[in-house]
Amino acid sequence: MLKTIKWKMIFLLIAFLVFMAEVVTAMYMGATDSQVAMIALTAGLILVFWVYLLRSTTVPIKKTSQRIKEIIASGNFDQHIDIEAKGEMGDLIVSFNLMGAKISRKTSELEESLNIQTKINNSLMRSTKELEKAKFQLGNYSKNLEKMVKERTKELEVSEQKYRSLTETANHAILSIDQDWRISFFNQAAEKIFGYSKDEILGENISKLIPDEFVKADHKSFQKCLDIITKDSTVKTIDSYGLTLKGKEFPIEISLAINDVGDEIGYVAIIQDITERRALEKELQRKNEELILANQQLAETDQLKSEFLANTSHELRTPLNSITGFLKLILDGLCKNHEEEKEFINNAYESSKTLLGLINDVLDIAKIESGKMALDLEEVDLGNIFNELHILAHVQAKQKCLELNFVPPENDSVRVRADYAKLRQILLNLIGNALKFTSKGSVTIKAEPHIDKGFVTIHVIDTGIGVSTEKQKKLFQKFVQADGSTTRKYGGTGLGLTITRSLVKLMGGVIELKSEGEDKGAQVSFTVPIYTPESVSKKRLEVIHKPDKAESRPLVLIVEDDPNFRSFLEDVLNSEGFATIYSVTADDAVANARKFHPAAITIDFGLLADKHAVLSDGWDIVKVLKEDDATSDARIIIISGHDPSVIENENLTEDFPLPDFIQKPFKPDVLLNRLNDLLPAKD
Repeated sequence: MLKTIKWKMIFLLIAFLVFMAEVVTAMYMGATDSQVAMIALTAGLILVFWVYLLRSTTVPIKKTSQRIKEIIASGNFDQHIDIEAKGEMGDLIVSFNLMGAKISRKTSELEESLNIQTKINNSLMRSTKELEKAKFQLGNYSKNLEKMVKERTKELEVSEQKYRSLTETANHAILSIDQDWRISFFNQAAEKIFGYSKDEILGENISKLIPDEFVKADHKSFQKCLDIITKDSTVKTIDSYGLTLKGKEFPIEISLAINDVGDEIGYVAIIQDITERRALEKELQRKNEELILANQQLAETDQLKSEFLANTSHELRTPLNSITGFLKLILDGLCKNHEEEKEFINNAYESSKTLLGLINDVLDIAKIESGKMALDLEEVDLGNIFNELHILAHVQAKQKCLELNFVPPENDSVRVRADYAKLRQILLNLIGNALKFTSKGSVTIKAEPHIDKGFVTIHVIDTGIGVSTEKQKKLFQKFVQADGSTTRKYGGTGLGLTITRSLVKLMGGVIELKSEGEDKGAQVSFTVPIYTPESVSKKRLEVIHKPDKAESRPLVLIVEDDPNFRSFLEDVLNSEGFATIYSVTADDAVANARKFHPAAITIDFGLLADKHAVLSDGWDIVKVLKEDDATSDARIIIISGHDPSVIENENLTEDFPLPDFIQKPFKPDVLLNRLNDLLPAKD
């Protein structure tokens, strides 16, 4: 628009100049005044129009320009130019106003953008500061973390050392096992229990320690155990058997737990050797069984004592009544004649003998139980004692129409070591019982020597009422008879066989009863040691016999009263390097065992006992030694010519099972092999 006004003004100016030039030319060319005046008027009009045009265009422009400057100076483009103008100038003002509005809008947008940018910059600055702070804190945290890692690492190392120290010093075997059952950890206790070193066992399968047959035998228990610990992460325990490096099997208790430390899952096994526990459990079970048996026997004993008191009262009153009755008749003069008076006196005498026998039985059992029963051991000829007994017993046998037979040893030179009076009492008791319980048939007394075994067996055989199997073992107990009622047919206190058994035992023998049942007769057999010149010696020897060999084996105590057999044992043992010492009596054997602590003891079951002896036979020695901590570890071998079942029957109520047993006669290798099994091998 300005360009248009500009060109119009230039055009008018040029036209004015042209007309002025025409005026000048006309004046020089002689134009008329009217012509000149017309040209001059035209030029004046042009000038006036030019001036008008100039004023009409420049004033709005100036105002507009001034307003524009004010608006620009204020920076507020929201203001408008209010100057009224037409044409191009009006268009110019409108355009400027529109442009100002756009500028204002753009400025607002720019300010808004600037504000956003400022906020972003501020946020960025804050973030930068926070980042720097975070970097600082991260640096501190990194240092602290590094410090914590070092401390934790040290703690873990200490913990691992403690763990290894704990596992290595533990009494139980501790193993780590992977899923393929390979051993990855093996502590010192495991080395001791199983006999393997770590180098030998690490990486090997667990079946080397727990053979497959044991796992398979209890496969369900093992699998159940593994399922439980895998599912619940608990510890489960199972019993099995272990195998040492030397191939020895022994009972073990395995506690299994899952080991999920690290990338692979495995198991931790704590294994305990429960050999001693099993032995204690068996011992406890045995003790419980013995306690139950003892309670039963106590109840039976109480009942038997009650029966004994009733029976004894009955047995004592019977002869007493007879004595007082016959004496009263004599004193009252009621005898018809001298012969009848003599008969009454004889009956009273016989009743007094019966009463005396009963009293003697009670006194004998009391002496035996108190240990005051004295024996006078000597050389006894069985032929002589049989003749005496035949004289005493044949009348009673004849009265009952019984055949009475005495069969002495075929070898007349055989003598036994015994107390003559006590042996006579034993035989009288047994023969008396046989005659009492036999109504028809025979009673036979037979002596059977066993030179190689060192004793003579005497059998008393009858064809009487017999004894049932369940009652046979009880007959040698105090107060026991096959029929315990006070109205029983045969009478007696029930002490005879108990006294007989005790006397046989005191003289170094054993006794047993055999019967096929009721009404099938019975056989009572007992043994008496064969007499040797030194067999009644009570010498205690405290000199240790050492072998001639350079090698030395453990000390063996020989408990034997037969000098010939003792010499045989010494020669056998010394020849194999064993040192030996011997004792003759049970009391001396215990004293020597406590003094010398032998590794093994051979004990003759049938030993002599002097008048003041505390212990009588080999079984008494076993009981004392086993109950004494100082001697309980000694290996004991009982040597006897008797069958072991007879000795076991003799000691049914004792506290200990029968030790190792060797029956005479035997070869030297039997004893040596037994000792080699019981004692440590030669180095």
